[in-house]
Amino acid sequence: MGKAFGDPRQLVSLDADEMLESARASTGLGDFGPSSWEPHYRVLMEAIRREAKLHATGRLLTRSEIMRSLRNRLFVEAYLDAHPEALDRPVQAPIVVCGYGRSGTSITQELLALDPGHRAPRAWELFNLSPLSEATGRSERIKFAEGEQLFYEDIVPEFKTMHENGAELPVECLMFQMHEFLSAQFFGTLDVPSYLMHTMAADRVSAYRYEYRMLQVMQHQAPDKRWVLKGPTHQERLEVLFEVFPDARVVHLHRDPRKMIPSTFSLMGALRWMRSDTVDLSALAFMPMSMQMTLEKGIQQRVDQVIPSLQVYDLLYADLVRDPVKAIHACYAHLGLPLSFELSSTVRDYLAAKPKGKHGTHEYSLEEFGLDSDQLGRAFAPYQAHYGVPEEVTR
Repeated sequence: MGKAFGDPRQLVSLDADEMLESARASTGLGDFGPSSWEPHYRVLMEAIRREAKLHATGRLLTRSEIMRSLRNRLFVEAYLDAHPEALDRPVQAPIVVCGYGRSGTSITQELLALDPGHRAPRAWELFNLSPLSEATGRSERIKFAEGEQLFYEDIVPEFKTMHENGAELPVECLMFQMHEFLSAQFFGTLDVPSYLMHTMAADRVSAYRYEYRMLQVMQHQAPDKRWVLKGPTHQERLEVLFEVFPDARVVHLHRDPRKMIPSTFSLMGALRWMRSDTVDLSALAFMPMSMQMTLEKGIQQRVDQVIPSLQVYDLLYADLVRDPVKAIHACYAHLGLPLSFELSSTVRDYLAAKPKGKHGTHEYSLEEFGLDSDQLGRAFAPYQAHYGVPEEVTR
């Protein structure tokens, strides 16, 4: 349809200034809050214009995600204007799960969020931060968020085998940091190399600070519970995470990188294909080296006490799979968290209702992405030896 009208741009606009005006007009609000976000927004929009090669559906998805971020900023600032006391209540000692794809981060976040004293941000909450009212009640928000989540599976049906989506499932911190326009979500779903370079050079402190601000708004409207957050890129900026969340408790998942890397490539390929007919995964060839450097940097930061080692628990994927209840107990013990008697049975019941492969099997391999098992094994050997990560791929 986009080509039938001459160009997908004729159907869906991604003009930076027009989108700002549309966000203001659709909400009746005008204050986007601290201005640190706008330079990143401009870089992203220019990268999309010059580099992304989006088809019509891709432009629609991208516009919806950016408009949601702009509108939510307006809602956050309007809420804080009406309730400035929300900023007086700190985000206390959140649990933050991190680890690369297929290392078990999603299920770990979900299991930790089962604790009645914990709370994970849900998609239906984050997708619309306007104050709850009859017009934007919980049931309506769930319905709209579910529709958006299912749209991804309409475009790429096998996506649900890669990552389960749902209005009432937890969302990643990437989704919060999209509001500062400093998020791996954008370069994970779009081929925008100039934006990627921009984010790599940025310190991302403002992205974490705005996430903190959004959490303050969300917790002001809910009972006092500990947040359970998750993000695959936290391990790249743990020093920034602890700067903004100094009392955070981190659960770091570890798995054989030769399982994590092709899964990440496969997921990014699917996400980009949702948005473009031109997907070249060879552009991601830098990622294994980047992951290696990040993981080794994390080891050195522990040695140098740049990050507080006692506030980090290293959880092996193999241990999580072998005995999830024992793994969750170990997290609680190391991080000094009170463990409720009922949690063990709650975890078992949850897992029984959510068997592995519920939506099918995510198929991927090193070979399909031109990756060499022996080479990767040698590159990540120090990381695996340091944490005792067992090999899952034969060299």
